Amino acid sequence: MTGLRRSCSCSSWTLALLGLTFPSARIEAQAVPGGTVRAPRVHLVTPTRLFVVDDTASSCRFSRQIQPAVDAASAGDVVLVKPGVYNPFIVDGKSLCVIGETPRILRPQASFEVRNLRSDQSVIVRGFTCTQPKFTNNFGPVWVEDCIWQSSSFMTSSHSTVGFFRSQLLDAYRQQGASGFFADSSIIFAYHSTFHGMSGREAYFDEESCYRGYGCHGSEGEPGGTAFEIHGGSAYLFGCDVTGGAGGAGYTPSCTCLFGPEYLLEGCGGSGLILSTSMDSVLLETRASAGAQFGDRDDCQAVDVGTFGGTLTRLRGRTGEFSVHSPARAGLAIRYHFKGPPGWKVFVTYALEYEPTYDPALHGMSVVPLDSRTVFLGTLPASGELEVRKSYGNVLEPGSEARVIYVQAKFHDPSTCYSVLGTPSVLVVVQDCP
Repeated sequence: MTGLRRSCSCSSWTLALLGLTFPSARIEAQAVPGGTVRAPRVHLVTPTRLFVVDDTASSCRFSRQIQPAVDAASAGDVVLVKPGVYNPFIVDGKSLCVIGETPRILRPQASFEVRNLRSDQSVIVRGFTCTQPKFTNNFGPVWVEDCIWQSSSFMTSSHSTVGFFRSQLLDAYRQQGASGFFADSSIIFAYHSTFHGMSGREAYFDEESCYRGYGCHGSEGEPGGTAFEIHGGSAYLFGCDVTGGAGGAGYTPSCTCLFGPEYLLEGCGGSGLILSTSMDSVLLETRASAGAQFGDRDDCQAVDVGTFGGTLTRLRGRTGEFSVHSPARAGLAIRYHFKGPPGWKVFVTYALEYEPTYDPALHGMSVVPLDSRTVFLGTLPASGELEVRKSYGNVLEPGSEARVIYVQAKFHDPSTCYSVLGTPSVLVVVQDCP
């Protein structure tokens, strides 16, 4: 069986309409031209147990906090978190799926760290609002979907492979122009995600001390932070917004004192995307821009994109958005949502394995093996949005309480033969809580 395959002409595209069946699992590390290392295939263990977390105690709830559930879970299990505010949790050296079962506006709140994954391990975190997530020493890939992080400092990745899908880093606090996201020796790939540097503090002058004759005390506006900075790694950004933090506003004191400033300068805006000593990096339909500044100072050095080593490739074209409603109850229809140019054909690819691989022929990062099953689901109407419900019956294995399925959209323009990989989304199928 074959999926969607690229050949010499548009007419020779082939399509296989397949059921929800999966190839056998395997783990194999492979090299990709250009120096980028393809992450090994990771297959979460099945059958899988389900741990339900709720801050309101009731029957069938495992815990009021996330960490005890994470500690009790075995490799490949699913931790399902209800709405609420929770203590931080750490996933340390264990394959796991931690997913919030909430509408978008009611997602659970909890900070998290993922660390010490082996090459045959993977972690999924979906549907949280958090601060300062950390990714450290992960040889296996980490999946972050539909999350919002409101950072009073910055988010970090060190020696890790991390994918962000429909996630947002918001400038929620003024924190002296801290960076939004800093990565060291990491491979970072993102679809339809937002990275913002923190805004700098406004200039300050102590008017009261000045009027009382105690002296002149003040500070200039702080610079905004860099939105996305990576050292010694690679970045693959598709349909993303990367914006440096705004510089803090200047200030004109109303009190005049000896040797006092007539004007306290505004801060410079922060840079958008900085690629330092990186390997190959790729941008598609990604806007990177320096942060705003309040004034006319001409000594600022912020850049939209700065490259210091490595190769940056800007692909032409567009990418499409996609999400699958998750978790889904076993036996019920699965709801897909697509967004893209009208007239484009939409497909989804399924797999039990997670293998981030850059595919230049399909203009994107494939999160599933390239030979995974592909299904045609429709054509985008004039509105550019398509919702599809499809039933596969009960896909849980005997004795299983949950199952994790990796799904990625593919978009094809029949008029130009242009094809592109769209946003990935994870489907978690669970049985009803008894």
